[in-house]
Amino acid sequence: MPYIRSAAQAFSSFPEIISRNVGHVIMWSIACIGQERHRQVSGPYETDMHHGFAEQLLSMAKDLMVFSGMVKYKLPPKVYEALARAGADIGAY
Repeated sequence: MPYIRSAAQAFSSFPEIISRNVGHVIMWSIACIGQERHRQVSGPYETDMHHGFAEQLLSMAKDLMVFSGMVKYKLPPKVYEALARAGADIGAY
């Protein structure tokens, strides 16, 4: 959590190219995490390893959502709304 908080606080000092595109990168990351998590839990071989990896992916998605929540007002509103929907979908798997 401290690392996420310090990255969010440093967000304003990022170069414009990064701050302009980070919302989209987060969104694509969460979408990829969601697809991989779904693949892990719905595959033909459901082992403890697959479940453990799926839980790690869920934790990663939550960390990204926490970060995006901390920089919410610095992201375009449409990006944050899409992130919220994608985050909710990940928890459904």
